[in-house]
Amino acid sequence: MSIEHIGCCSAYCKTCKELDKGLCKGCKLGYASGERDIERAKCKIKLCCFKEKGLETCADCSHFRDCDIINSRFKVGTPNNRKCIRVLELIHNKGYDNFMEVAKDWPNAWGRLPKE
Repeated sequence: MSIEHIGCCSAYCKTCKELDKGLCKGCKLGYASGERDIERAKCKIKLCCFKEKGLETCADCSHFRDCDIINSRFKVGTPNNRKCIRVLELIHNKGYDNFMEVAKDWPNAWGRLPKE
């Protein structure tokens, strides 16, 4: 597991069956090695976070809670918006190692979070 498997929006790519099958390249995989060209990326979240701001994930940005890009991709109030923001909060507050420990057994991109 590595930070490279955490999407900018907090989706945990390591759980993706499509990635395992080679049908998905993940959010950030291949950019550091030059295998992929960030200039060809279409995801607005990835372009803002990874390309423009040089961050690992949106959790490293002080504006993720009120981000127009996140809130337009995951409409405010929807389950995916709430999950995205909750996971970003976890990463922001407790760090990437803690997140990867929590996410290691998730069946999909956003699994159960510990109760606060």
